[in-house]
Amino acid sequence: MAYLTVSEVENLYPSLKELVDGERVTEEQVGAWIVEAESLINGKIGSRYQLPFSSTPPLVKTLAIEFFEYFWQKSNYTPTASGDEVPWLYARYDRLMKLLVQIGEGKLLLFDDDGVEITTASRKLGMLDSNHLESDPIFNLEDAQNQTIPSDDDYGEVD
Repeated sequence: MAYLTVSEVENLYPSLKELVDGERVTEEQVGAWIVEAESLINGKIGSRYQLPFSSTPPLVKTLAIEFFEYFWQKSNYTPTASGDEVPWLYARYDRLMKLLVQIGEGKLLLFDDDGVEITTASRKLGMLDSNHLESDPIFNLEDAQNQTIPSDDDYGEVD
């Protein structure tokens, strides 16, 4: 599921539609910026959430729009490597990336349209998954000389 479509972007930014119609910006460029925004988002939060989402969370939609705007503005201003002529452009990108990192680390939660928290994919988080989580361990964290094997279990002879 794409977070944005070309028609959504053109409806959000009527001036972009004029640029596309005037052939200053192509629909392929618009599509590429959308894909680039989605790829960045998925790359940062894909280790935490099962993608694709069944419906796009509002915060993810907002981030996709903001990344799209960044790529569009970057193409308009063509900053130099230092970025001195458009300091706001790189600051915007850095702010968006920090938000994605916070989502990826679980410091910023995602909610669906109804305000329900979107659950993380436990297998993606590397959580422990074992059929022995409910069993009592044979050994514990006591000093080695105090550890014993329970006598009611049949583990064979103990010297």
